[in-house]
Amino acid sequence: MSNKSTYPSIKALIISAIVISLTACSSGTDNSQSASDSDSASNTQTTEQTTEAPDTNAAPIATAPTSVEEVPKPQKVEFEKSYEATTGFVDVVNGTAKFKLNVAQTEPIVIQGWAVTPDYQQPADMVLITLKNDNTIISTAKVDAERKDVADELKQPATLNSGWDVQIDPATLPSDQVELQAWGYDSKTQKAYPLNNSFEITRQ
Repeated sequence: MSNKSTYPSIKALIISAIVISLTACSSGTDNSQSASDSDSASNTQTTEQTTEAPDTNAAPIATAPTSVEEVPKPQKVEFEKSYEATTGFVDVVNGTAKFKLNVAQTEPIVIQGWAVTPDYQQPADMVLITLKNDNTIISTAKVDAERKDVADELKQPATLNSGWDVQIDPATLPSDQVELQAWGYDSKTQKAYPLNNSFEITRQ
């Protein structure tokens, strides 16, 4: 009698244990899946952060201005003051075609133009910037910038690199008001030929 009454109880305990075990396994699987999903979401978020497109509205990185290289002054120069044929031009001073400028003490004077030899066969070897009244050399410039417009106009491909530019510190000028002249220099003949457009600088 006693054995019959305990059998259902033992069976019920075994079934209950199995159910609890299965429930625990299921819970562990769910927790593991949740953790896996959480890690996956975290990794996805990290990936999205690292591959975010750059801000196109960000300010550009400032760069230092390019320095203008000056070449050594020639040892000997014969200035051809009366030469009338065009061997080049001063195109702009500080970005303008006005040739009377007021400049501050700290404002560099940037002069640009082109120069060729008198026979129009090649670029001048260098450009000299002088005081117009006595030809004192203030600065010099390399002649090597591309000027396709000049080569096309002269119909001479060899003059393609006939452009030049020079930067002058106003503090180096001998007085507050000076008139400057640019010359194309031919190292073979040691002669300098005047370029069109002299210019007047007033230092303030």
